[in-house]
Amino acid sequence: MLSGGDAGGSVLKAFDLAADGLEQPDFRLGGMLRSERSGSAFQNAAELEQALNGSSVTTIKLGADITASITIASGKTITLDLNGHKLTNEAGKHTITNNGTLTITGTGTVDNVSHACAALVNKEGATAELNGGSFTRSQENGQSKEDSGGNSYYNIQNFGMMTINDGVLVKQDGGFSSMVANGYYDGTDKTNTPTLIINGGKFIGGLNTIKNDDCGKLTINNGVFENVEQHAVFNVNEAEIKGGTYAMDGNDSVLYNRKYNDTNDKGLLTVKGGTFTAKDGVPAIKVYDANSNPTVTGGAFSSDVSAYAGSNAVASLKNVYYVGTDSIEAAVNSMSGGDTLTVIKGSVKVGNTEYGPNQTYTKPTSYYYYSPSTTTPDTTKGSPKTFDAGVGIYAVTAVLSVTGMAWTAKKRH
Repeated sequence: MLSGGDAGGSVLKAFDLAADGLEQPDFRLGGMLRSERSGSAFQNAAELEQALNGSSVTTIKLGADITASITIASGKTITLDLNGHKLTNEAGKHTITNNGTLTITGTGTVDNVSHACAALVNKEGATAELNGGSFTRSQENGQSKEDSGGNSYYNIQNFGMMTINDGVLVKQDGGFSSMVANGYYDGTDKTNTPTLIINGGKFIGGLNTIKNDDCGKLTINNGVFENVEQHAVFNVNEAEIKGGTYAMDGNDSVLYNRKYNDTNDKGLLTVKGGTFTAKDGVPAIKVYDANSNPTVTGGAFSSDVSAYAGSNAVASLKNVYYVGTDSIEAAVNSMSGGDTLTVIKGSVKVGNTEYGPNQTYTKPTSYYYYSPSTTTPDTTKGSPKTFDAGVGIYAVTAVLSVTGMAWTAKKRH
């Protein structure tokens, strides 16, 4: 499901066409297709197409910037090495359509410049692993949720199994389409489960940076996610976030969750870790209604998320809210002298002391004075030849109440 003018809407769905293959001449060198020669770098669209249609090629290495729309057939396994070059689509087509097993490596760019077309579409039953490269829509012109600007779409669209690892960059400057889409705009009659696993990489832009749509299953283990339009992660089905850094520089939340039904729009969002930063006064998490509440067991947030934390402890430090034992422990270990941790929910143990709701722990501040050693003449038989003036250490520790704890009233934001 989409909100606003997301490009998965019915207007653009009509343009969601698979890229067609190209008829190419037969380039033969010594009885072997040039495109099938081991270790060769491909220089043009004709060679790419010959290689994809051949039976012996499993690795395609770009040897130049090429304009071509390529399709990996079902049952075929291909490694595409971008090799520092750019692959740009033919007009009106997706740049890469994968129906088989595809691995993309190397630096370089997969770009799409056409309205309603993606840099990469991974079809049902297909498997894609992205280990490198930038995936862009360099002519993206989405103006707002309501205005596509005549050229807008997803950078990556997944209906199969996709894994994105470190070394990948996905970037879009538009405000009409989400950038990475996992799942269907309308999954009413679908039994397939599009699955997206993000282990790393950098994702910048889009109406929603990552959109987990109908039937989609999303797992984010790490990565950097930045958005200025709507949300860094938009979920309507099943999503689990275990880590990563998420920043929203617009006027909306970092994460958004909505449940439509119990079948393919379940609205199940679990957050186990990560850092989530929204603008001051903007909630880090937004939900459609109480039926859409996520489960938060860990992570650091720019606003209070204790309503979603269940029985997990929540504590704040320097206007950041930490959920769960691991996150709070990391926060305590990062404290400098004079910093104060406030328990919002549950209990937090620091050293041998346990603190409950509305109690605070302030880390002691210590001052050290060091006087360097000096050398003086030795006039006493048997005494050392150097005289150490010593080290003066002055420690000022926090003054606690009679019970050893400072109690303060919780400030609600």
